Amino acid sequence: MDKPDNSRMEIVFQNGQRAVAVATAPGRSAESIVAALAIPAPQSVILLVGGAGHLDAATRELLTPLFSRGLARAAVDLNAVILDGGTQAGVMAMMGEGVADRGRLSPLVGVAPAGKVLYPGGPELPGMADAAQLDPNHSHFVLVEAGEWGGETATLIALAEAFKVPVVVVLANGGDIAKREVLQAVRKDWPVIVIKGSGRLADEIAAWWEKKPAAIPSPAMDEIISAGKIRVFAPTGTLEELEHLLAAQVSNRELLKQAWQRFATYDQSAGQFQAHFRRLQMAILVIAVLGVLLAVIQKEVELFAAHHYQVDLSGPLTAAPAEFTGWACTYHVLRYCLILLPITTSVLLAVSHRLRQGNKWVILRASSEAIKKEIFSYRARAGTYGEQSLGSRSCEDKFGEALENVTRRLARTEVNRTALLAYTGEPPAGIRSVPEGDDGFSHLTPARYLKLRIDDQLGYYQKKTVVLERQLRWLQVLILVAGGIGTLLAALNYEIWITLTTAFATAFTSYLAYQQTEQTLVQYNQTAADLENLKSWWTKLTPAERRNLQNVDRLVEFTEKALDTEMVGWGQRMEDALAKLKTVGAKPEGEDEPEAAAARPEPEAGAAEKK
Repeated sequence: MDKPDNSRMEIVFQNGQRAVAVATAPGRSAESIVAALAIPAPQSVILLVGGAGHLDAATRELLTPLFSRGLARAAVDLNAVILDGGTQAGVMAMMGEGVADRGRLSPLVGVAPAGKVLYPGGPELPGMADAAQLDPNHSHFVLVEAGEWGGETATLIALAEAFKVPVVVVLANGGDIAKREVLQAVRKDWPVIVIKGSGRLADEIAAWWEKKPAAIPSPAMDEIISAGKIRVFAPTGTLEELEHLLAAQVSNRELLKQAWQRFATYDQSAGQFQAHFRRLQMAILVIAVLGVLLAVIQKEVELFAAHHYQVDLSGPLTAAPAEFTGWACTYHVLRYCLILLPITTSVLLAVSHRLRQGNKWVILRASSEAIKKEIFSYRARAGTYGEQSLGSRSCEDKFGEALENVTRRLARTEVNRTALLAYTGEPPAGIRSVPEGDDGFSHLTPARYLKLRIDDQLGYYQKKTVVLERQLRWLQVLILVAGGIGTLLAALNYEIWITLTTAFATAFTSYLAYQQTEQTLVQYNQTAADLENLKSWWTKLTPAERRNLQNVDRLVEFTEKALDTEMVGWGQRMEDALAKLKTVGAKPEGEDEPEAAAARPEPEAGAAEKK
């Protein structure tokens, strides 16, 4: 709970620049600090870590253009908020100058210990030899209640995380405090761009990173090198290369937004085709059972009249006595209905075969889940998007190509002859399959991936298996009951009604067949078991092993493979069921069957009613 003595104030510097400052005491939540700063929601955070001193003239000459025309410009393009130490010294002063040179288009937030900084209107710090002035080019400050340099580190890291957007760390120069901040960033799974040639810590990390020894004497440095997502920017690199490197560490929101839009369109259309297909199949089953019922009733009426009154109701109405005209009318109405019902069934079957809604449902469901697979893998930066799999390509290039491949394969199917209504919402908000608490864009750490991907799928499977098991049990009971009633009718010499019980049993069996209830239940349980085993494997790993990028890649790769196997199996079973359904009606000569198997994109998780 926030303490009541926290305050927000305004600092007016001698250059006329005004800055918002929030003084915070221990225990205040980072989220409340973000709210107090009142910064428009950014799309990313650039966390600048580095030295306040020990910068010679050559280093300053190297870094000045990188900060002004590199970092500051990239921050504008990425709609990023910049966090640093906030003092008028070293890399922080250069960052302030760089943002000012760009017209102060990006929020620049300095986080500093209140007991070590000086500013207009602030308390004097007599005898404090290492006190520093706040930089006048910063737009915001967070003054942490601390009396030592480094006392602000926990708040700095928590604040970067509280914006709930991708974070990229930039290290230039730096000492012991910067090392602790980089170590915390590595533990958060944030990428770290090291400016080689800027001196001290940055050069030390760059040197170790290039050597990649089996072990490093310093435990902190060993963890940074072994577990960190380190990107070294050489001093010979261009400003454009630095901008590209920064952008590559942050998820491309526009590309992700397009992917979610495409996913939602396919998912929405698949749901519509699924509903149409099921209604049509249910109508066919109901009409089939109704036809048998009417035929049995007609036969009973005919036998009753022939046995008790020796009247043939199948003849002309004029042949029947007046008192039997009503019976004859009923008989002939049933007769005409029995003529119309097969015609109606044939029309519905022809419509089903022509529209192929079942095939379109399967293909669109597979396509939507294939996109979802790519979205989660891309956001986790693992599996097919891990460093070892990328080579010289960027994540964005590979992600864009994967989306194009799904769309291209879909365009070669019968879905291409259908108008798909575009999703009109603002993705990912409103998309039913986006897990609760997921913004759809932020980077997924292994812990977040475990929660939003594995736990979410396990929850879905657990709910669906309960529903499927209940559905399977009741349908099997109904089939047995229909068979038992048929046996009872035979014993009571009501053989003609056995046809109706047989029709009901056949209808229930057909419903089970195209619903794929039993097979889907088995596959769901198998996939849930695979995910549970994968989760157990990850849980038993040591913290160091969980930071190993190869293990992270395995987590994502094996998860997606398990879900993919389930989806492929469901798709194949549905294609077989659809093929069997088509044999019920006549197929127009010369009409080709759709090659659904070839058309199905490389699918992911899913099932008939996949989220």
